[in-house]
Amino acid sequence: MTTPQDPVMVILKCPAHMSMDVFTQKCEDLMHAIIALPCAENISKYDLCVPNRILDAHLERLGMPIPQGTIVLTSEFPAIENLEALARAPEMENLIEAGKADVGWHLQSCTFAYDMISKIGK
Repeated sequence: MTTPQDPVMVILKCPAHMSMDVFTQKCEDLMHAIIALPCAENISKYDLCVPNRILDAHLERLGMPIPQGTIVLTSEFPAIENLEALARAPEMENLIEAGKADVGWHLQSCTFAYDMISKIGK
């Protein structure tokens, strides 16, 4: 039996002044710093989705745009209160503030809780 989880997604766009490699490393560093916090003990799952170029040619043939510098962070919490506690922790606020100054996380990002609607689950 699985425990219900409250999932959260963060979509981050690479700043124009930064290479995607540097941005990816900074996102990885942030992720490692967050999961090392004592207040992060209730994160059930934390994934960093980094795009690769495997579909670019296919997308171009379909007349669709090639994704430009976007990283997705997904996390799951046993309850939304765990996320709220993490977000209120001074250590987490310090990490985010440092990232704002260094990378500008807040300028072109989007964070939200979501409901997964699956149509195929083999």
